[in-house]
Amino acid sequence: MTWTQPVVEDLKRLAESGISASQIAKELNKRHGINVSRSAVLGKINRLGITMATAVGPRQDEEEPEPEGLDIFSLKPFSCRWPISGEGHQTRFCGKRKQPQYPYCAVHAMMAYRSA
Repeated sequence: MTWTQPVVEDLKRLAESGISASQIAKELNKRHGINVSRSAVLGKINRLGITMATAVGPRQDEEEPEPEGLDIFSLKPFSCRWPISGEGHQTRFCGKRKQPQYPYCAVHAMMAYRSA
């Protein structure tokens, strides 16, 4: 499959819209009469350096964690992994919404990734 300019532009718009790679593939196939898979969409997005707007986040019915943090088993894919207290299996983590490119929330990412 050749990625023509109109298909790539449509791919970029769809990736920014927040739909999944499977949905993007179906939409591209329908709009352009091509046969592209979810994996091909993900590969092209990766090669183009596009950040999909579907960054994992809490569902609207999920609440932010309590101030005392979360244990390791309560962390969600979008939870900040910054340890705030405890040791070993009793470690509590921040649990606030993480930044898409980091395992930490905005505050903890700034602390962890300082310029030298």
